[in-house]
Amino acid sequence: MDLIPPESYETPWHYGIWNGKISVAFGYADSGWIQMAIMTTAFNENAVVQCSSSFDPFPDMQRWLEQIAKRDLPADWKIDEEGCTALLRVKADKDDQLDFQLWRYVWPEDPEYPPQLKCRNRIQRIQLLDEFHRRFTQYVREDFDPHHWILHPEEDQEVRAQITDLRNIDLSRVRQAIEKETAPLITRINTDGRF
Repeated sequence: MDLIPPESYETPWHYGIWNGKISVAFGYADSGWIQMAIMTTAFNENAVVQCSSSFDPFPDMQRWLEQIAKRDLPADWKIDEEGCTALLRVKADKDDQLDFQLWRYVWPEDPEYPPQLKCRNRIQRIQLLDEFHRRFTQYVREDFDPHHWILHPEEDQEVRAQITDLRNIDLSRVRQAIEKETAPLITRINTDGRF
């Protein structure tokens, strides 16, 4: 899909006002839905993405984060919101920073409803990885209830087997990338044997 360049803002991309951080929060699962709130400090933008167990987006989140951890960019994560699609797009910027964009568009594409840029932020790659990793891990450990992630608990085992138990999402590669890049220099020298 060709997205409209984010030219609706009067502030050019090279201005420092785009620099910032991202915050992520996951809402309680209910009737097969989890809301994911994304907030950026650039222009105080925010968006809530509706995650449906019918089109489970979380295995794709794992792949998206691993791709970013490896610097395999650009990286897209499409989330089917059952009527709309949210697209989290990350492109390389300077000095290990990312151009983070959150778009929303209707599916199938409709010229009357062009894609909308909901959030944009220049962000440190490691901050995005750490934020998603910490918040998702905390959510799964403390707040996730698999019985509410399944839309119809009475569905047969075959249907239920297709819905991901979020406790099985493995973000260990993302965690390893974060730890490797945030370790103090002395730890890197000791473990890598490099100076």
